[in-house]
Amino acid sequence: MEDKEASATEGYSKNPPKSSNSDQSNMDGSQVKMKTLQRLSQGKKDDPSWPRMTPAYLRDVCKKNKLYLTPHLNDILYLHYNGFSRIENLEEYTGLKSLWLQNNALERIENLDAQTNLRCLFLHENRISKLENLHPLTELCSLNVSNNYISVLENIACLPKLDTLQVAHNKLKTLEDVAHLSQCLAISVLDLSYNSLSDPEIVCVLEAMPELRVLYLMGNEVVRKIPNYRKSLIVRLKQLVFLDVRPVFPKERACAEAWAAGGLEEERREREQWETKDRKNIQSNLEEMEMMRHKAQERRSLRELQDQGETKTATTTESTSEEHSSDLDDEEEEAEGLDIISQQVFRPKIEIISGDADEEEQPKESKDGTTVFGPDEKMIKKSVSLDPASLFCLKGERVDTLKKSEERLKPSSCPCLIEELD
Repeated sequence: MEDKEASATEGYSKNPPKSSNSDQSNMDGSQVKMKTLQRLSQGKKDDPSWPRMTPAYLRDVCKKNKLYLTPHLNDILYLHYNGFSRIENLEEYTGLKSLWLQNNALERIENLDAQTNLRCLFLHENRISKLENLHPLTELCSLNVSNNYISVLENIACLPKLDTLQVAHNKLKTLEDVAHLSQCLAISVLDLSYNSLSDPEIVCVLEAMPELRVLYLMGNEVVRKIPNYRKSLIVRLKQLVFLDVRPVFPKERACAEAWAAGGLEEERREREQWETKDRKNIQSNLEEMEMMRHKAQERRSLRELQDQGETKTATTTESTSEEHSSDLDDEEEEAEGLDIISQQVFRPKIEIISGDADEEEQPKESKDGTTVFGPDEKMIKKSVSLDPASLFCLKGERVDTLKKSEERLKPSSCPCLIEELD
């Protein structure tokens, strides 16, 4: 299907697409405009080479701009910088909400009956001399017909939702040329700059527009003819928030109303009151900032004290743990000393008690690990078992140690330990 062949339109904006090379785009636009002017001067509109809005051409435009190939699915259409002399063949594009037709050679507004959902219509920089055939566009919100040849504003009161009208750089001159604006009650943004308006009574027409908030009148002779131009318009247009090049702030409006009520002296008094109020606001802001700064310093100091307390606690804990570990080391060393002492205390000094005291025999180790003395192993065993006089007396060698260990290790029954060798 054709819809599947069409590319998605996500990412496109309401602005016309721009090429990657802006200089090349501007050069192409100027070349198209130059060729259009040459053809218009030669009067060759019926020439086959003259660009027209044919269905095939519109399809190619949609494909080039990555729009839907099915006409009614498109809500935006870019037809600018093409040199068209007529609006035609848009009957199938019923879903359009934004139509770009600027920088062509259009002389009339026509063939837009099918665009009932249109919100924005851009017709600036064409050759249009009259506002007409706009009644089907009941949903239109923005109309731009700047840089044309319009001499009278008409046929726009039938647009109930029109809130932005741009008619700059046209041929408007007299009060009658703009009197139709008093019937356009929904317009809030009006651009009449750089026309030839000269009648100061135009302010009466502007006063009849209850929703007017943004007004551009610069570039007209009427600006010089209205005494105290800015103050007068601010006073007379109650809803105005932007005039020509800068906003209308509450202070400026209050001063303008004071000037209208009591002249320069009242304006000066009102301005001083506003300046005093502004100084008080600045002073209160500075005091509040100083208070916030003081609170922040207190929090910082408190945090530093808490950090110092935690550091001291950590240091105390570390010292306690070190003392505890040193005590454990001392206990371990004492235990090791006790083991050494016990080994030294119970290291036997072996003497042979026998009938013949003059003879000393060297000890021998038997097969079962028993230490025996004398030449005959069997005789020694037998003498040990039978003759008490031939028992071995093992005398423990006393070593000077701590008093506690001596008391604990001191024999309670006899001064020597007797061990049977078997």
